[in-house]
Amino acid sequence: YQQAEKLNALINTEGPDSHCYIDPDERFIIFTPTDRPGGLGGGDIYISYFENGDWQQPINLGDQVNSDYYEFSAKPGPDNRLYFTRAGFGNPERKAADIYVVEIGSLLKK
Repeated sequence: YQQAEKLNALINTEGPDSHCYIDPDERFIIFTPTDRPGGLGGGDIYISYFENGDWQQPINLGDQVNSDYYEFSAKPGPDNRLYFTRAGFGNPERKAADIYVVEIGSLLKK
């Protein structure tokens, strides 16, 4: 193994950044930062593309995916669908975690 390298400051924030999925061809990374400025909830799912030798500004996947709950562990599936977990930690109206799927078009084919 090689020495671990921290990704750039566009990806890593002061808060926890986790639940990453990296495309097998390293074209993009999908991850969940916690309480990132401009987010919709406690944890939102973002995508960043690898271009010009580095990871680019992350893009929030918007309200089709993210909510005021905590979304995490996103993985691409067949037919341009994204599978992820949404949790309402501490909210009695929502289970601890449920699995969701959403069609995301060409977002993963950039």
